[in-house]
Amino acid sequence: MRKANVMLALVLALGLAGRVLAHEGHEHKMMGTVAAIDAKQIEITAKDEHKTMVLLDNETKYFRGKSETKAGDIKVGERVAITAMEKDGKMVAREVRLADNK
Repeated sequence: MRKANVMLALVLALGLAGRVLAHEGHEHKMMGTVAAIDAKQIEITAKDEHKTMVLLDNETKYFRGKSETKAGDIKVGERVAITAMEKDGKMVAREVRLADNK
């Protein structure tokens, strides 16, 4: 009986872990090459050729190295690292980081 209770608790814990990890409200980090960008969204292509669309809003911060920059300075083909949050089933960028051009 005790062994069955331990197994049941383990199965429940593992089953709930996926739900906890999949909920909104935690940061997602992604890296890739800019495939397209406009005022509202950025599309990046990862090394495995997977494309990801991330929305941009007024709260999105942009950095080149350690210096702040603006969305208009980002060019197609540049490598980026994006930190985003999921909101209403869509990814919204909090930070877009580019390599320093030194």
